[in-house]
Amino acid sequence: MGATLARREEVRLLAEGSFPLQDRAERPEPSEELCAVCLSELSRARCFQLDCGHKYHSLCLASSFQIQQLCPLCRAGVSDATCTEVARSLFVGAGPHGARFAAELLTELGARQRTVDAELSSEETISAIQRAAKTGDDSKIPMIAALLQPEESGFSGDTQVELRLVAVQALRNLVPAFPGGWPGWQAVRGLLQKVALEDVAVEELRLCSIQALKEVSRRDAHDEALSVAFNILQDTTAGRELRLAAGSILQAIAVPNDVEVARAALLALDERYSCSLRTHAVQAIRTCAGPRGTSPWLIAELARLAARSEWPEARLEAMNLLGQLERFGGEGMQAAAAALDDKDEQVACAAVRAIGGLWPPEPGQSCDQALYALISLLQQAKSSELRCEVLLVLPRLVGRGISKAARAAGARLADEDISVSNAAAQALRKMSLRGDRELQEMLLEYLAHSDLEVCKVAVELLGFVSERGDEGERALIALREGPDEELAKLANASLRRL
Repeated sequence: MGATLARREEVRLLAEGSFPLQDRAERPEPSEELCAVCLSELSRARCFQLDCGHKYHSLCLASSFQIQQLCPLCRAGVSDATCTEVARSLFVGAGPHGARFAAELLTELGARQRTVDAELSSEETISAIQRAAKTGDDSKIPMIAALLQPEESGFSGDTQVELRLVAVQALRNLVPAFPGGWPGWQAVRGLLQKVALEDVAVEELRLCSIQALKEVSRRDAHDEALSVAFNILQDTTAGRELRLAAGSILQAIAVPNDVEVARAALLALDERYSCSLRTHAVQAIRTCAGPRGTSPWLIAELARLAARSEWPEARLEAMNLLGQLERFGGEGMQAAAAALDDKDEQVACAAVRAIGGLWPPEPGQSCDQALYALISLLQQAKSSELRCEVLLVLPRLVGRGISKAARAAGARLADEDISVSNAAAQALRKMSLRGDRELQEMLLEYLAHSDLEVCKVAVELLGFVSERGDEGERALIALREGPDEELAKLANASLRRL
């Protein structure tokens, strides 16, 4: 008797479109004036009363009997004779839709030759569900959704898992046919959410439910999809595939200025091992952030993540996002300057690029601090890649005339790494200012360097900083008249620039 009442209440809630999680004892009894399958008034269509006393629309019963030959409420067995009566009632005034159901039901009854009170086997139930999904029969949605509840499936063990998996897959296939105004639509979403969060469910079933929620998220299932993603990402014991599926949901449901999705994406971003999950998170955050500089709270969270995350991969992505989303000259500049000291080389390189990307047309005091931090990093960095990054960014920040930056670049002309030396030469070509005596003295010293390539670069750059009549011009004249023909040609070209 308890199972019968429970089943009655579950079907009513499914049709009603609300599926609360409180104890069943707290739920009110269903109204006798409604069809328990579609929750429409019984007076709206032709009805049929079963031997157990429960009354439904004839069309709803025909749909139900194609899944299980039981009363939808009390699960009492229904005879073939009764099914035949239901089918025949549909032929009279039910229209082409009812006639089609009647024909299908009679065909199945003739093929099965079932006995009174018999239930479908698991194979037959699965076959009926798959057939409904294949033909796009959205009328089976209430009965298929009800099977997601393990206690209502009538099976156990591996058979129950298989049945529930087939039910979820069928609902995924039927998503395009879901009637938008169907009252049970909310309950179906709630059931998918419940299965996706079941700790006891096998992972394949949970993944399938998550994918179904992702697909229906475009049909008013945003909140259910977000809840599933957030709960999985907060669960430190959740497997990699589940976390990845949660990330894909966030990317799918993200819209500009969606704070809740962005907060969940920040959880996914603080991930070490799954590059794909971080990619989903990055895409979701970019979508939620909107135009550059319009989400200060998100910038603050990214700055915090870039400074405090224990995973260098997360700090790297956070720094990249700061450079793309913060306004020019904003607070993200300070976070990027602080990240120049990050112990991970790639994070420091990302911080250099972020400073370059956030540099405003009219630099302020915070920009001066960032510039001095870059110059200090160029002088002290052990990584050649990091030194190159700074040399690539410096000319864009200072232009010509910043003597300290130019001298810092000049000190790298003789760098042991040829790529750094070449980057320093390129930077000096853009930053050199005629009359810069300190840089000129440095270049004059390089004329005696043992590496001929360094000497050539120094000769070329003297043409940018020297003036008529100064020591630089005299050194170039001496080289033009010297024995080395290659240096003489370069000196002559530099003299023509004076």
